[in-house]
Amino acid sequence: MTVFYDSSRPDAFVGGAGSDAVNYGASSRGVIADLASGHAYKLLKILPLGDSITYGVIASSSDTESGGYRKFMLEQLAALNVKIDFVGSSSNGPASMGDRDHEGHRNWTLNQLNGIDNDVVAATKPDAVLLIAGTNDSSTDSVPTMLQDLRTLLQAPPLPTNSAETREPIC
Repeated sequence: MTVFYDSSRPDAFVGGAGSDAVNYGASSRGVIADLASGHAYKLLKILPLGDSITYGVIASSSDTESGGYRKFMLEQLAALNVKIDFVGSSSNGPASMGDRDHEGHRNWTLNQLNGIDNDVVAATKPDAVLLIAGTNDSSTDSVPTMLQDLRTLLQAPPLPTNSAETREPIC
């Protein structure tokens, strides 16, 4: 029996003659299984982290259900037949997006994101983080202050790893 665990390596099963058994119960993330080819892949977990832009606001503060860049990213990846799993504690955007999870917070500053980043990364265990933040700081902070706040944010969360066994950084 092939058992899938939470690691980034693609596992394969042989298939044919109905003799293989595959168990996805040990995987806490989505799995794509192509039974005809005998391959299964774990979805790449991506954490969209940031301010209103990540939340989905595009042109005006009243436009909150557009999905923002996340919608366009999903569409572009789908056109390439790439499937991902957005993670985060918030969910919004058009129902057509399918995966609407994110960690975007309207009107938040870099310091506010610094206050939650470790907990969010620990809870969601992403393979990659998309960070769009700092716009709300530009009206109140100097450039050196914004740069320092951004450095703090980038250094604070543990790096996502490509393997639970080896804890090797993926970047």
